[in-house]
Amino acid sequence: MRAVDSRVRPVGFGIRAFLLVATPLAFLGGTQVTLLSEHTQTYWAWTIALPISAIFIGASFCATSVLFAWGLQQREWIRVRAVVSGGPFVTVGLLVATLRHIGEFHGAVGVIWVEAYVFAVPAFLAAAVQQLTVPGRDRPVEERLPAWLRGALALQAIAMLAWGVLLFARPHHAGAVWPWPLAPLAAEAIAAWLLGIGGSAAYISLRGDRADMPGAALSYIVLGAIWIGGAIFAGDAFRNGLDTVLYILFAASVIVVGLAGATISYREGRYLPLSGESA
Repeated sequence: MRAVDSRVRPVGFGIRAFLLVATPLAFLGGTQVTLLSEHTQTYWAWTIALPISAIFIGASFCATSVLFAWGLQQREWIRVRAVVSGGPFVTVGLLVATLRHIGEFHGAVGVIWVEAYVFAVPAFLAAAVQQLTVPGRDRPVEERLPAWLRGALALQAIAMLAWGVLLFARPHHAGAVWPWPLAPLAAEAIAAWLLGIGGSAAYISLRGDRADMPGAALSYIVLGAIWIGGAIFAGDAFRNGLDTVLYILFAASVIVVGLAGATISYREGRYLPLSGESA
């Protein structure tokens, strides 16, 4: 059983409260838009023309709920920092997309979406500021991830960050850089998630700490699996066969990295419950 050093910086109440609220919301939103991807005009915050776009967004929410759930089990801030490292990109990106296209939101889910992201950014920033006041030290890197795994994460991070920037910069011409047609709001929402996931992958790759990988690995497996499921279920939206193959290969590489990270974490006992004095 892994003990917790009482001198390390614990997770502050602000970040923990944010995760407590965000985890179930991400899970519920992700499962709803994924399972009802063909009925977003009724059951989602805005109408998403192509089911594969809805499934992509749903996959991001579902994977994030897994990552946040893992974060709720952690006592040390340095471990949760990896969990929320992509948070600023996602929350700010989705807020910008929401404010740019606020007229497209409809129904009760639309109202909840707008209110959630209007409050999510200041709530996250306030939680981050509060975390800075928590005393303690951050544990240094003790065991490095294998070089090949860090390299794979880095390449995936670069690809996702590049796509995210391009989609945000040219949402009305997203078809030029994306495998299927995208309306501007869907393009910006997908861009926000790519920036968030890519930012998290970049953080874990750069820091290279094995202890940051367990939750991210599980999240990656969920993400890649739903991406591939979406390609199978709604793959007729792809522009051509090459785009389909490249998308599935990238999703498969995400699963491979997730499985590798989860295997390493399991063998090293990182999925065992924490023990010792509570932080």
